[in-house]
Amino acid sequence: MVSHAQARATDPNYNAAESSYAWAITYDHLDGKAVHIYGPHNATEAQLEILAHPRKNADQLTRFRIYDDDGELYFSGYFLGDSESEEAFGPLDDFGAPDSGATEIRYLRGEEWETL
Repeated sequence: MVSHAQARATDPNYNAAESSYAWAITYDHLDGKAVHIYGPHNATEAQLEILAHPRKNADQLTRFRIYDDDGELYFSGYFLGDSESEEAFGPLDDFGAPDSGATEIRYLRGEEWETL
């Protein structure tokens, strides 16, 4: 099986400066309000356009939730990319941990929330 990194390395259109994933935080559970926070900083316009319309693009997105070490839900949103790989830690590493000290991310798999 070819990894995503290997596949990108052989793609003549691959740009290392562009992220292979993107995410949107759509709800801040600490403040109890909808938000529109996108990342990472090198997400492409095409990725951000997909994330801007989660209902329309639901087949391309995976829902996630970010928690602290006490299990308190901080943020929820959508992930675009390989949610089974290391890049799935992106929303936590890029935003949740540095912004709020969050320590855990869970992805919706069928009807269950799975911790990475």
